[in-house]
Amino acid sequence: GMRPSEILNLTKNTIHLGGSPYVSVAPEGRITKTDDSERDIPLVGVALAAMAKNPSGFPAARDRADNISQEINNYWLASGLR
Repeated sequence: GMRPSEILNLTKNTIHLGGSPYVSVAPEGRITKTDDSERDIPLVGVALAAMAKNPSGFPAARDRADNISQEINNYWLASGLR
């Protein structure tokens, strides 16, 4: 799994779609939370489809991890998923 902030800050340099697709959780100008935070995560299923549609990550949401929980909860509430 990945932390929401790690997902939001993926870039074209950390998304690898060729061969065996994966994402690299790497600091890329940031500090990782722990030494074990740097890792490669295979992409399968919905995650692979999402990264194939967004090979540069999610630039509009980059550096907005503080707001993501509130936005997700608002979406769930508005969609009747809560």
